Amino acid sequence: MVYTALQAIIAALLFQRMRRAKVAELRFVFLAFAFAALAAVLGILWTGFRILLNPPVAILILPFVRATFYRGKPSRYKQLFAASIGLYAYSSAARLAWQFAMGERGPDAFYVSYLLAILAIFVLCYGWFLVECARAYQRIEASPGIEPWVKLRYVLLGISCAFAIATAVFPLMYPSQESFHEQAAAMKMVMAASNACFSVTSIFAWFVPARLRRYLNKRGHHLGAPGYWAGPVFESDIIAGKLGSTLVMSIIEHLGNRLAPRINKSPSAVKGLLLVSLQAAEQRHGFAGVDFEVLHDAIVEEVKDRLEQLGVPDVERIVDGLNHDVLDIQSLLVVGRF
Repeated sequence: MVYTALQAIIAALLFQRMRRAKVAELRFVFLAFAFAALAAVLGILWTGFRILLNPPVAILILPFVRATFYRGKPSRYKQLFAASIGLYAYSSAARLAWQFAMGERGPDAFYVSYLLAILAIFVLCYGWFLVECARAYQRIEASPGIEPWVKLRYVLLGISCAFAIATAVFPLMYPSQESFHEQAAAMKMVMAASNACFSVTSIFAWFVPARLRRYLNKRGHHLGAPGYWAGPVFESDIIAGKLGSTLVMSIIEHLGNRLAPRINKSPSAVKGLLLVSLQAAEQRHGFAGVDFEVLHDAIVEEVKDRLEQLGVPDVERIVDGLNHDVLDIQSLLVVGRF
């Protein structure tokens, strides 16, 4: 019941954050936790519901990863999604056959096969999420402009993915015929512990407490970090309202530090150029502009034009490199936004 309550609470809080911060990508994570809570509730009536409804929890992570980490660049989403659906179809059919056709007395290999299919789904889906969190963290770890609590969120999300995979590993060690012997009792405790760890890390990952954020930022001396830009405030509040001024400044700080040595300009001057370009792109998109599209347009159009006006050589190569940097940190527009 504790696990069910935690999944429901996380789903409700995600729905609230999704609406308040207008982060559409979170709808996939919200549905994942909603399915987890539903599976736990219906599992009280029939344990098979957990087998049938838990794989969609993992599969819903795939579109979230694509929308958060892979806008504007190719991904393995289609292949992973197709493989996960195929494994889900097998695990569902095998679970139904195991109970209703075999009366739970079939070969152990058949019982293990559908648990392996579910484990494969969790490894594919949560494993992809874990890898992307690790890569994103590696890219921003040394960046002084990115707030420490945002970096911590990537770490916690990766840990929660590992615990999610663990919840699919331990059922393989559970005896196919339930009994009250020591192995069954021990594995029930282990599975309960892994579910609890997943829930707790998920809560802290998706809802980093404000006090912890302040502590981490103070400890990391975020605003006083070397090279941190405290330049002019936004003439237009539209972008700041969409993303949060701190996040916008963090992105400009990170990109500015990457671009400055490439064009042999001071970081402050480059960050000012990025700010002006971002404002110009925002004005062209208007209130209906998409956050990623605004940022991407600012780089490939506005920054390029201004570099050409300044007579910077090899602009195409420089802009391509900066565009690659934007694609690499695009997940900040979601992970660092709420």
